[in-house]
Amino acid sequence: GSTMRQPQAGIDDRSRVTVVGRGLAGPGLWALRYEPGRGWRPPARVGPDGATVDAPELAVTRDGRAAIVGLAKRQGRPRTLVWAASGPSGAWSPPREVPGAVGPRYPAVAIPDGGAPVAAWLEERAGLQGVRVAALGGAAGEPLDAEPSGSRPVLSPLLVPDGGGAMVAWARWDGAPAGRRASIWALRFAGGAEMSLERVAAASFPPVPAPPGTTVLYGPPPFTIVAGGPAPALLWVQRAGTSSRPASQAWISARGADGGWDATPLPTPDGRVAGLPLAVGGPPGRTAAVWSEGPPGGASDAIVVAERRG
Repeated sequence: GSTMRQPQAGIDDRSRVTVVGRGLAGPGLWALRYEPGRGWRPPARVGPDGATVDAPELAVTRDGRAAIVGLAKRQGRPRTLVWAASGPSGAWSPPREVPGAVGPRYPAVAIPDGGAPVAAWLEERAGLQGVRVAALGGAAGEPLDAEPSGSRPVLSPLLVPDGGGAMVAWARWDGAPAGRRASIWALRFAGGAEMSLERVAAASFPPVPAPPGTTVLYGPPPFTIVAGGPAPALLWVQRAGTSSRPASQAWISARGADGGWDATPLPTPDGRVAGLPLAVGGPPGRTAAVWSEGPPGGASDAIVVAERRG
């Protein structure tokens, strides 16, 4: 483990642990599996030969299935999006490229109930950014444009299982970034096709202070978001207020039985601000959220847990 970089880990309902990381048994991406009573299996290569793999992401289901995605890089060639999967036995398929992925960045992966893995990624093409999602495996079709490529910077996507499909979420600017209006969107993806596209929340941010004549280069909207399941939920922190003192607020949103989203601010005591969202998830009607808090302008000094019912 001392040579492992960019580790990812997951555990199933039988306490079997899957670990993926770079450099475990030489160059490339490798996977390890721990089974109670049997110990660790030898590492298995899950990245393509002759390539480094950056930004690996791992998903593990309750019954022990697993999938990874990552960015494969070979000298003199554009990066590609690769994936591999294993069944409950822990045997991995050979790594394969995701067809149609051009300029991929920030990949994510999820495994729907009883279905093939799904990947989402931020795509950069000719200086434009968009979000794409695709089913993986023999029945995979062309990637779907969740957020068509445009000139507005987009936040990298998050992906979680959603019953027999998956939900991909991202944030985008609404109009020119200088207008400081942004929104969070979610798309349900099942059977290789879009099922629904919904706006989760919208926000306005304070203007960027800059001397006259200064050129401001805008990045993605200033949300910090995590997602979780099994009932899809989002937890995020966003800047609040227009004063010079830093202020931020944590928000949570889970899709209700009617399919709609209801964004709710989470309580923050006076004189405190939200730091990082850490985790969110739970069954329908009962969502737990974990985030950090601290004094304005200072480091976070507490971890807060809240539960939302109904």
